[in-house]
Amino acid sequence: SIDTMIAIFFTSLQRLVDHDSRVHGSINLNTETRQLSSRRPNLRNQPALEKDKYQIRKAFQASPGNNLIVADYMDNYNCAS
Repeated sequence: SIDTMIAIFFTSLQRLVDHDSRVHGSINLNTETRQLSSRRPNLRNQPALEKDKYQIRKAFQASPGNNLIVADYMDNYNCAS
């Protein structure tokens, strides 16, 4: 619902915006499991490209001269035994 989107995405992201209206998150790699995670904000909570009916992903833009890469790394997950 729209109320959930507002609570999860818009309200929480507004608290993380800097003086240039940008959000700077952290990407982490767990060296034991080789899984990526992110925090402040948790980017894994963003709606999938095909399910983004409120176009929340449009809020994520690279600064001039930079590129934003969107990847579904769950499809590329490999297990090594």
